[in-house]
Amino acid sequence: MDDLDMTQYQPHYAYSDSDDSEEGVTDRFAGLKEQVYHDKLEALKGQLAQLEEYTHPEYCKKIKKVDQVHKERLRMNEMWKDIEIQQAESEYVLERQLALRDFEEKKAELKENLLLELEEKRKVIEQERFSLDLNGDSME
Repeated sequence: MDDLDMTQYQPHYAYSDSDDSEEGVTDRFAGLKEQVYHDKLEALKGQLAQLEEYTHPEYCKKIKKVDQVHKERLRMNEMWKDIEIQQAESEYVLERQLALRDFEEKKAELKENLLLELEEKRKVIEQERFSLDLNGDSME
């Protein structure tokens, strides 16, 4: 710590012991106040310049956080999209299986109905033939 140059820590204003009167103290106080004001103003101008250059540390921290949140949201959205696609594909497969099963059931039902109908028609035709045979025998 001995190697530090203490001149860099000296304030920008000068102080002399010769102004010990009340008026001198008031002037020094006003000067100090003015100097503090200008120092703060310069610091704020520096921060404003950093903001305009997008290099202010607080701004950079917040931008980094916003960027991380943005990346996380994109990742979550991608995962959500994948889940939704997977769910839609599963629903499609299930609906297709149900439709195929329904189709096969209806097909079997139609086949059975057609066979029953044909069987009924065959019986009617046989009955007509039998009755024609009976009628034909009586005419001879």
